[in-house]
Amino acid sequence: MKKIIILLVLFSGTITCFGQYHVYYDGNGNDGGTPPVDTNTYSTNDTAMVAWEVPLTKTGYTFACWNTQSDGSGVNYSPDAYSSGPTLQIQNSDVTLYAQWGNCSQTNATNYALNFNEGQFMGNDDTFESVMIGDLPNFINAITVEAWINPSTFDTVEGHNNPVILKFYTEDVYIGLKSDGGNHILSWNGWDAYGSTDIPANQWTHVAFVVNNSGLQAMYINGNPESFTGSTATPPTSIDWVIGNMTWSASPYRWHGMIDEIRIWNTERTASEIQNFYDKKLNGNEQGLVIYWDFDKSSATQLLCDHNLNGTTYTGVLRNMENTDWVTGVPLQPLSIKDNINNNHFTVYPNPTQDIIKITSDNEIIGKEYILQNILGSTIKKGELNANKIISVKEIKKGIYFLTILDNTNKQTQKIIIQ
Repeated sequence: MKKIIILLVLFSGTITCFGQYHVYYDGNGNDGGTPPVDTNTYSTNDTAMVAWEVPLTKTGYTFACWNTQSDGSGVNYSPDAYSSGPTLQIQNSDVTLYAQWGNCSQTNATNYALNFNEGQFMGNDDTFESVMIGDLPNFINAITVEAWINPSTFDTVEGHNNPVILKFYTEDVYIGLKSDGGNHILSWNGWDAYGSTDIPANQWTHVAFVVNNSGLQAMYINGNPESFTGSTATPPTSIDWVIGNMTWSASPYRWHGMIDEIRIWNTERTASEIQNFYDKKLNGNEQGLVIYWDFDKSSATQLLCDHNLNGTTYTGVLRNMENTDWVTGVPLQPLSIKDNINNNHFTVYPNPTQDIIKITSDNEIIGKEYILQNILGSTIKKGELNANKIISVKEIKKGIYFLTILDNTNKQTQKIIIQ
């Protein structure tokens, strides 16, 4: 007779099956759109592609990145609209990625720049450190672009291989450094136009380019005109822009080092304007200023805020950059009273005057505070501008005065003669 032995094994624990893990997306306070859905299942050590299309909105905020923690204290994953996106490796559990939101309503008074040091590699060349910019306006007749740069090292694979700021998929705008016999010189549109002076490493240098419909008109280094060869560029039309990385090429051309104070104007800045203002902090409402990325950190460390005050702002989103990439920026001087006069955004008339001052302005100034001071700095009169934007000075003695209009933390000053 055969004996049947039944062996019963009791197992206390969790039985893990292959392909049981998931990646979930949480809008983290979004008030529009739907978080992406990943229907795949994953096993340990599998690679998941992070969703790069983000159909989410939150009123008053900009989507910055995904993070493994809702408060942003985990690992960032930064989708890139021009590649397949970053990847994450599955461990032994499900993964939830939380949308990170930021706005530019608050700024930190401390001076910052961004350090592009390659940092976290997310799976392909398109996701090295960069700042992604959306469509900028068309620059119909003229554009002036300025930036402070501090390269740490140089790529030498090809000529136009150290990009500061450029447009995707075209070379309508390409500002960077190209290798030229061991030197690294300014380059506009890669091969189209380039300077002759070597840009030093580990040192802040201001560069500026002025372009109109006839092509590149001028280059400047630290406020001084730079001789250049070639000129085929014209003002660019709108397309997505990027700071610090060239992504359309098979070669990973990237900026190495710091960038600060990018200013874009829709005018041809003159030599004197470049010279007088390149090393000074702007108010943000200067005539012709369209974009002012001063790199002073906002409440959202994953955003590059535009602090121009002349209308639409253009927010940049950091890709694959960490909080440690915010470093001390270039030291700039404040605007003096004379600078504010030369850079003012309002006009007074008649000037000289006897009894009243009438004011016209590019921006709305009704209700703004005004202060009238004499040449010794003493306040003679102050108040708020009424709907007529007229100030009576009939009772004030003859002389030279300075009229200042305050707009939050900004101010503009104009010289007034009362006779």
